[in-house]
Amino acid sequence: DADFVGGGDRVRYRVALADDATAPFRVEAELMYQPIGYRWAENLRGYATEESQRFARYYTEAAAASATLIARTTATVAAR
Repeated sequence: DADFVGGGDRVRYRVALADDATAPFRVEAELMYQPIGYRWAENLRGYATEESQRFARYYTEAAAASATLIARTTATVAAR
């Protein structure tokens, strides 16, 4: 990640708009934190050990409730 700087990062999104879309546009973003990432937990499912399978079950059961909202913001973009 070339633009990561000690504790911060910049994320840019490009959104395709219909030809007849008109400004202003409202953009909403939420930053969520989850202590154990989905991909990391899912990678454990590939191991045929009791411990990894148990952890994968625990993760599945708790994942929906483990995410925490860190920040939310809204912006209005006036032009295309």
